[in-house]
Amino acid sequence: MSYTFRKTHWPPQAIDPAVKHLIERYYTLADFNGPDAGDVLADEVFTETGTMIGPTQKFCGSEEIRTSLKGPVSPVISRRHEILRVYIGDDKGYDLMLIGTNMATLKSGYEIIGDFAARFLIDDESVRKGAPRLKLSQVYTDTAPMAAAMKND
Repeated sequence: MSYTFRKTHWPPQAIDPAVKHLIERYYTLADFNGPDAGDVLADEVFTETGTMIGPTQKFCGSEEIRTSLKGPVSPVISRRHEILRVYIGDDKGYDLMLIGTNMATLKSGYEIIGDFAARFLIDDESVRKGAPRLKLSQVYTDTAPMAAAMKND
């Protein structure tokens, strides 16, 4: 089990292990943002028509998701997402709300720790095919600490 789920309190209803793996992969890509991360998100994590909504941007479809991590040079050199709790919003376990913490380290060495919530909608058809994919990820977080840190950076 990775650090992402080390402290996670799971709901009593079963969640498909492949769905858990998909969520873990999403956060691994977000945290380590290698040169192929956008391609992997587009090709292996989201459906072709999936939507990824962050605190300040929205990406719709494979091509936009593919370029989502290739924006302007980020002041963030590392991230570490930890999921603390997962809630299920449907009978299948495909509509999930997550609550967690994120630690971001800026190039200046300044560290920001904040809370976030995220909604994940898993595509039913992809689950039936044995390879779950996201049709939606939507992140909710307070962006003020990051804005303040960048202003002082």
